[in-house]
This record gives sequence, structure tokens and C-alpha cells, in this order.
Amino acid sequence: MKKSIKVFVFLISIVLINSCINLKILLPEDPGWGIEFFVVSNNLDPENNYDKIAKNIRIKSTDEYIYSIVKILNIEKKVKISWFWYGPDKKIIKKSSDTEVNSNSDFLEYFVIWDSIEKSYYQERKGNWSVIVMANGEFLSYKSFVIY
Repeated sequence: MKKSIKVFVFLISIVLINSCINLKILLPEDPGWGIEFFVVSNNLDPENNYDKIAKNIRIKSTDEYIYSIVKILNIEKKVKISWFWYGPDKKIIKKSSDTEVNSNSDFLEYFVIWDSIEKSYYQERKGNWSVIVMANGEFLSYKSFVIY
């Protein structure tokens, strides 16, 4: 009898302990997206063949515009994209306003988005430049380029 009481108390203890422990593991949210390409160019393809844009183009201070073009894959929710352009002195020259993509939170296999900077920003600022692309306020990618 004493043995069965000990077994009963042991089983009740196990049930109570297990009901108090919750081993739920929380993983950080995976954005799920990736970048297929990120280029800086002095032109956009009029036929939307962005994959064929020359990746190592020589950018000149006389070019009318410079474009930062990024192709992002596997988007499942709304994303706000913004660009930060830095001149040779490492100071911010232009911050683009946020561009919202996929406002309906549908699944998009990919999207191509770009920003541009016009000649007045860089005509007198030859040298090493960089552009940072942010997604939802977090770093997405970075590209360095030279303006000749």
C-alpha cells in the first residue's frame, strides 16, 4: 500500500511539473527574402531586362542620372525600401523617401526597384561613392562605386 502511494505521488508530481513547464522556442522572424542582384548604373533598360544591365559600368560626372537597382526575391509581406547615397567625403548626400512595396502582403516571387540621383548631386563630387539600401529600416545591402 505504501508503495502504491509513493508511485501515485510520483506520477502526480510528474504531471504537475510537466504542466508548469512550457518549452516553447521563439525564433527570430526570418525576412525570407534574398537579393538576386544589386547594381549601380548610368542607365535603365527600357524593356525591363534588368538582369542584362552592365554591372561594371564606368560612371561619369557628366551622366544625367545614376541608378541603384536591386532585385529582391521571395517577398511575403509589405516592405519599405529606402536608399542612402554617400559622397566621397563619406557624408550623406541624399536620402530617398521610403517606397512601399507589396502593400497587400501577397507572395511576390521577386520585384525590381530602383532609386536615382541626378547630376546636380555629383557633378562636382568625383571619387568613391557608396549607396546603402534599407528594408523596413534595416540594412539590406551596400554598394561602392566610382564617379569619374
